[in-house]
Amino acid sequence: MRGYAKLIDIASCSYADDAYQRNLKPEHVEEIKKFFDDGQYLFFPEIILSVQLDVDYDKAGAPSVDPFQLIRDGEPFKSNTNGLDIKPRKTRSPNDLTRYKIMVPDGQKLFKRIDDNHRLSAFEALKDVEFDRYVAPFCLVFFGSAKDARRNEKALPQHQF
Repeated sequence: MRGYAKLIDIASCSYADDAYQRNLKPEHVEEIKKFFDDGQYLFFPEIILSVQLDVDYDKAGAPSVDPFQLIRDGEPFKSNTNGLDIKPRKTRSPNDLTRYKIMVPDGQKLFKRIDDNHRLSAFEALKDVEFDRYVAPFCLVFFGSAKDARRNEKALPQHQF
């Protein structure tokens, strides 16, 4: 799924997975902070994130079909384990792309940062409200199982779309 969101929103619901993310280089984070501080010619390339579509099929509220199928069919999905809520929006015409509203419960970081952790970490370090107006493109990759997620997340940064 591709979309646009405020950097502050992307940062607040995502985290770096230490299992495959490179360690942050303080000097690189400082360079990015300076780039943000300068505020001129800011361009934000696509941020790559992933999320598991977690479901407990033995628990109330479980979908009757695979979460991927629901999303592909333009149907809503809500996880009964972590509260991730993905709802389609009404399309403007029959040929329009399906648009979704993605909601993450307050305080939860459900999205893993596959690519661009340095930029998001530098942004978080600024703690400056002025920057919450910046919007960046993102790509959110869905995974069904932890096994699939771990294997594929490691491959994504080297083989970008």
